[in-house]
Amino acid sequence: MTTEERLATLEREQAEMKTKLARLEKSLEAQRREVRAQSFVLVDENGKPRADLSLSEEGPGLVLIGENGKPCAMLVKLKNGPGMAMFDEKGNARAMLTVDMGGAKLNLCDKNGKHRILMGVDKSGPGVSLLDENGTLRVEQSAGKSGPSLKLCDVNGEERAGLAVMKDGRSGLSLRDENDRERAVLALNRNGPALLLRDEKENPRAGLGVNKYGAALGLYDKKGKVFWSAP
Repeated sequence: MTTEERLATLEREQAEMKTKLARLEKSLEAQRREVRAQSFVLVDENGKPRADLSLSEEGPGLVLIGENGKPCAMLVKLKNGPGMAMFDEKGNARAMLTVDMGGAKLNLCDKNGKHRILMGVDKSGPGVSLLDENGTLRVEQSAGKSGPSLKLCDVNGEERAGLAVMKDGRSGLSLRDENDRERAVLALNRNGPALLLRDEKENPRAGLGVNKYGAALGLYDKKGKVFWSAP
């Protein structure tokens, strides 16, 4: 499915939701003067609760309950804004959506309740974080004001590779070791591509660059001084 098709589908779904919401508001307006309460419990033919609409100190909340007696969905008014959660058959939260003054956030969890995907949009832009089964950050992607970036982390959550594209067109790839020291940089700027290799102390040891005048290679000693270069 193309991006245009996804947008068309999303717009159609939004239109359907608006229609359903308008019908619900009309229905609520007709019933508003008939029934007033602080709590409603909807039961099935066996008397089991299947939905609970109540009012707490923070605001109203709606809980949908499955046949097994465990919640399957919840819509609440939190202190900082609205929130929605969806649960699996065991009652574990698998998806949570919240909106507050800082922006919108979506959290997706695995069957063990561990956060695995975190998505959000705030004043700096959208961002996505992927976590492993231990809850450790492994991938982080963002699209801020300066440009998009991608970060890859090891099993300890330490950054090992970073890719960024700046607003002015510059781009770069950075590779780091297990001690969080930069060891290799591949960059592209207005003058051309360049590669820089560093030792364990982050001192430059080799550099290769290409510009409109040609290619150049330089080798450095452990103090960072050039001892050989070409041309």
